[in-house]
Amino acid sequence: MTQAQTAAELWLREVTTPLGQARVACKQCSLNGICAVLESDKDDRTFVQRSRVGSGRTLFHAGDRFQGVYAVTSGAIKTYAHLAQNTTQVVDFHFPGDTVGLEAIDRGEYTYTAQALTETLVCRIDPGRAPAAAERQRDFQMEVIRALGDQLRHEQSLSILLRTQTADQRIATFLLSLAGPSLWTHTRGVDLQLPMSRKDIANYLGIAVETLCRLFKRMQEDGLIESQGRRVRLANIDALSAIARPAP
Repeated sequence: MTQAQTAAELWLREVTTPLGQARVACKQCSLNGICAVLESDKDDRTFVQRSRVGSGRTLFHAGDRFQGVYAVTSGAIKTYAHLAQNTTQVVDFHFPGDTVGLEAIDRGEYTYTAQALTETLVCRIDPGRAPAAAERQRDFQMEVIRALGDQLRHEQSLSILLRTQTADQRIATFLLSLAGPSLWTHTRGVDLQLPMSRKDIANYLGIAVETLCRLFKRMQEDGLIESQGRRVRLANIDALSAIARPAP
């Protein structure tokens, strides 16, 4: 493997998410460190409330009083903001292991609206149950800071990508990121069942729906993907990678 290929693989590994994973293990969850601090010596996990959110149902609305941080254990959630003239902007898509609502800890209310894209399972963790002991409280605060830092780095990286990439680069990057760990274990293509609509993808990537559909069609004609409805097969990983991050 050349140095350029190695660098590209490392970069892609940093942006991948486990789309389609049936249920993420606790050790793979972004809130695992916080849970570890909140647990007592008797493995008390009453601070975690698990619930199911039906497809299309809202987890919380922007402006709602903060009730806790949510970890997606299966399914998918989108967060979006309400803009002027009854328009919305998709902020992010959240998959198993991801955190939702973390940015609301200091404000006391949620910044965005969170909606389930499929039947989704979540764990709600209440930071108000922070341990009283000074040492454990310090550990808890450090874990919250770590989780916030991870989320900030993700958002900053995404912002840079979307500002500097062309429309076809954004689409290729998005599809490769959704492939998650399967990208590195399947050499003959990766099958995806997209939980979000084409409209949501276009909104998220900052391009017109017509542009997205046109580029999807062109990628299909070029043999890069196979698309039918929300089923998308990444047929040529190398070519998609070259589009997403071309060699300097």
